Formats: sequence, structure tokens, C-alpha cells
Amino acid sequence: HVGVTLGGEPGAGTAVHTLIPCRAYDTRETTGPSAAAPALLAGARRDFVLPGRCGVPSSAMAVSANLTVVPSAAGQLRVVPGNLGLSDATAISFRAWRVLANNAVLFLATDGTGAIGVQNDAPGTVEFIVDVNGYFE
Repeated sequence: HVGVTLGGEPGAGTAVHTLIPCRAYDTRETTGPSAAAPALLAGARRDFVLPGRCGVPSSAMAVSANLTVVPSAAGQLRVVPGNLGLSDATAISFRAWRVLANNAVLFLATDGTGAIGVQNDAPGTVEFIVDVNGYFE
């Protein structure tokens, strides 16, 4: 991976590290390294731990990711650090049975887990995929 420091002087700010795109989680999969079945149920929230997957270290504060959904109903997903409550911000909105993807910077939980909390605000199930392509530390 490549590291770039953001800030006014070397060593200051946040380091951005690019990674070869990697599938961290896929709720359609029941076995394998990215298995995260079952689909997100209507109104449900689940946490997904990112450090230790796809080269994301435990020191990461956030990840650059591509979110993909395969929804059975129109709605939205909200993604927040795993140790926080819900946000008003939507990470991705969708219509029924339309595969859709969106790029996002996802902040990780600060409680040591490095988890993201994913809330399904649709009245139906949603298959959820997260592909990581970088991290911030």
C-alpha cells in the first residue's frame, strides 16, 4: 500500500493508505473469508469489524470503501462507528431489486473493536457488501 500524510508538515495529520480493493464482507456468502450471511433484516442493525480484514490494521480510524446493496424493498442504509448510535446521514439509498453501489469513508468504532454499525432502514431485507480500498490512521 501507499501512504500519504495529510496536514501542514510531515508527521502531522492523518496518513492515508491505499489498498488493493478487497471484499471485507458479503451477506450473500455463507462460507469464505468475506462471509457475512444472512441478509440484513428490515429495521435491523448489525456491526461489522474491519481491522484484521483486507489489510486494515487495528490502528485505522476510518476506511475508504465501496458499499453495494441488493435490496428487496426501497429504503436506505445508515453506517456509523460501531460504538455510536444512529446518524441522520444516509450512506446509500436504493429502490427495490436495484443493485446499487456507493463510495464512502467509514469511521470506525473508537472502543477498540474497529466496527461499523450498519442500519437497514428498508421494510425488506438487504444484501450488503463492503469492499475496502484504503484506510486512514
